Amino acid sequence: MPLDFDEPAKIERDKRLRRALLDLLYLIRGASPSGFSSGSFLVDSINKGLSRDQRVENDRHGISLLRVLEGMNMIDLRKSGLRRDDAVELKNLHCKITADGVALKTELSPPHPLIDDDRVSGEEL
Repeated sequence: MPLDFDEPAKIERDKRLRRALLDLLYLIRGASPSGFSSGSFLVDSINKGLSRDQRVENDRHGISLLRVLEGMNMIDLRKSGLRRDDAVELKNLHCKITADGVALKTELSPPHPLIDDDRVSGEEL
């Protein structure tokens, strides 16, 4: 397997993108009656204004970012509009921030190493 010299930059980019997703979901929770937003809306919104190398690359990348946040219990992720054999796409995923996500956003919980956080430098995590 060849070395990917862009890997550290991609890791940092993904930390920033996870933070951006969490920040947007925090804002949406007060604007949406259910607090849920589609994955495609979230990704389209955070990609605006970012340079190409800092954006979510594709649906697969966006789904991966959301699933990491779900695995950390920062968001509630639900599938909708899918039949049994349908492939999962961003437009079929809906998510909202959880209490753990709000605690991280409002700095009531300690920083997480997979989410960009101004409270620490990268070396301290």
